[in-house]
Amino acid sequence: ANMTIYDLAGHREYYSSHSSILELISKVTPSLFLLLVNLLLSLEDIIAQVYYWSGMIGNVCNKCPQQSSIIVVGTHADCVKDRKKLECLSVQIEKSARDAIKQLTFVQFVALNVSSFSKELDIFISLLHQIIEDVRVKCPAISLNCHLMYAFLNDK
Repeated sequence: ANMTIYDLAGHREYYSSHSSILELISKVTPSLFLLLVNLLLSLEDIIAQVYYWSGMIGNVCNKCPQQSSIIVVGTHADCVKDRKKLECLSVQIEKSARDAIKQLTFVQFVALNVSSFSKELDIFISLLHQIIEDVRVKCPAISLNCHLMYAFLNDK
């Protein structure tokens, strides 16, 4: 099996194709899903996205032979100028994600500031490293692509 990255982009016009793509990629090995949410949207819209996507991914992964993982990533954290508001958003999003994500292993919510290197980016890379290592251990026949990604993250 290969490590393949798909960007489903979340556009409504493509929703009908998402379940077949997710089903195809999650049949053989455990999958890692990154659910990106824009922190500039309303909390109501963010939570609706978390519930929608975790439900769709969870339904597809219900048929998977091994447990898959999901990390919820808040983008545009650098654009939320009020740090207390960002902390409050983070707590509410993580609580909603834990409530919404039933069939998957919820790993963590990470609010990323991608305009510069940050502690959050280091945490995010560490999470990816940990999950890819778990996949390597559970599925030793996985392709070199996964091992190269693991090596890249291990060097960071």
